Amino acid sequence: MIGDSMERTLKVFATGSDQRKVADTVTKVVESYDAFVVAEATAPQTKELQKQFLVEDITDQYTIPVGGAMSGPIDTEIPRLTEKGRTASHPSYKGAKQLTPGPHH
Repeated sequence: MIGDSMERTLKVFATGSDQRKVADTVTKVVESYDAFVVAEATAPQTKELQKQFLVEDITDQYTIPVGGAMSGPIDTEIPRLTEKGRTASHPSYKGAKQLTPGPHH
């Protein structure tokens, strides 16, 4: 069971004006599509949404192995450019082993 304040990433199946209802209920709308909304919500918000919409918890799809250990979502709002315009490693990768040369996908 998730804690009341723990954010979950949800896929909420809603179209048209119902997407505004979803946006008014959740902490953050990640993205809206024609048939659903991807959003971040607390447990109480999730319960409220489940009363009106089909809801899929996709939090586990946002878990990424970083340095061999599982990590939560990487905060994409953290700037990755230095003051001089150079690309910097994301803080979530601190302590991660460097990848070997060659393809990784």
